[in-house]
Amino acid sequence: MEIISGRKNIDYSQSEENVQLITLLQEKAKKGQLEDLVDKNSDEMHLHKEEVIEVMKLAMWCLQSDSSRRPSMSVVVKTMEGERAVDDNLGYNFFDLSPAISVPVEQLNSSLHPEASILSAPRV
Repeated sequence: MEIISGRKNIDYSQSEENVQLITLLQEKAKKGQLEDLVDKNSDEMHLHKEEVIEVMKLAMWCLQSDSSRRPSMSVVVKTMEGERAVDDNLGYNFFDLSPAISVPVEQLNSSLHPEASILSAPRV
């Protein structure tokens, strides 16, 4: 979805309701507006919009929160090769990422850059 949309999965520069790409995908899918998520800077994506939307549907199939509703990897490969269609009975119940991103941004950034004392060898 990051490649198709041209944005990161979690993007704090977006409005609050659009921070999570998966949540945005759910909303656009429910409204039948998947093509709104296609990267506006990619002429190639727009040239093949129908195929791109099929890949988005495949992504949604793989994101089902109920693991029994997700396709196996062999089914994913067959779908990408055009030998099989995406399941028409897709739900919009995807993984809930809210707990995973509820950490304040400042805390995330500080953990990415450990202090020198953490990186240095023990002092004797």
